[in-house]
Amino acid sequence: MRRWALRIVPAVIAIGASLWWISGAELLSTLRACRPLPMLAALLLQFLGTLSLGPRWRAALNSVGAKPLPTLRAATVLSMRSQVGVVLAPGGFGADALRGYESGYGREMWGRLAKVAFLERAIGGICLASLAGFGLLPLLPAGWRVAGGCAIVIGMIAAYIAIGAMKFNFRPVAEWTLVVQLLCVSGLAVGLSATGTRASLPSLFSVAAVAAFASMVPLSINGYGLRELALAVLAPRIALDPKSLAASGLIASTIFLAGTIAAALAARFVPVGPETDEGDSCRSMVPGSS
Repeated sequence: MRRWALRIVPAVIAIGASLWWISGAELLSTLRACRPLPMLAALLLQFLGTLSLGPRWRAALNSVGAKPLPTLRAATVLSMRSQVGVVLAPGGFGADALRGYESGYGREMWGRLAKVAFLERAIGGICLASLAGFGLLPLLPAGWRVAGGCAIVIGMIAAYIAIGAMKFNFRPVAEWTLVVQLLCVSGLAVGLSATGTRASLPSLFSVAAVAAFASMVPLSINGYGLRELALAVLAPRIALDPKSLAASGLIASTIFLAGTIAAALAARFVPVGPETDEGDSCRSMVPGSS
């Protein structure tokens, strides 16, 4: 219980500090300016990004030799259901744990499931750091852009070589990760625009990519506080008020979280069908499982 409290306290502080700094009046004003249709478009992008977690998880399972593989439908439904775990632990680890439990694999597969979680987190961090880096380039002084771009490319190559040395077939995982993150970052950018933020979508995509990367730090729940801090710091770079942009991020991310949890709960009413390509459950196919 104490360990859980130590993990939650930083998240509570981050959320509380964001609410105190932004102020209720600013949040209410931002909420009133929210346009329904653009926000629905942002929600759709986020939903498509969440759906893409299923194929990515299946690709990651295949890369570590997990057998039997779940069907694409089963992997997608289980991944969708597990998204309710984003409120259980910082950094998305709650979703990893919940999906691993509901997959039905026995204890013999826990080591491989841990490798899957590592692979998804490592490649996700690299891809999102790359997106954030390239998104940050237009916001840098002109003299720093070429050097920054070269540094990002070198860092990407080094990171992928390091993962490749671990003998994972990570290319399909990286491809699906890029799809997931492009959809989610685009959704955040459209969501910021939907709250009345007056800036071009490319500029909003840039700050959204950096904010999404900041939210990966496992010190908050669903990135609250960290994402708003990143938006506030970058706001002057695109001629926006820090509090206003942070309020937009808070409103948009809260709407996305509500939509994600609703979709995760709705997915529990969606039949998985045959859980594996062989037609048997993961649990029954793993020796020694119960």
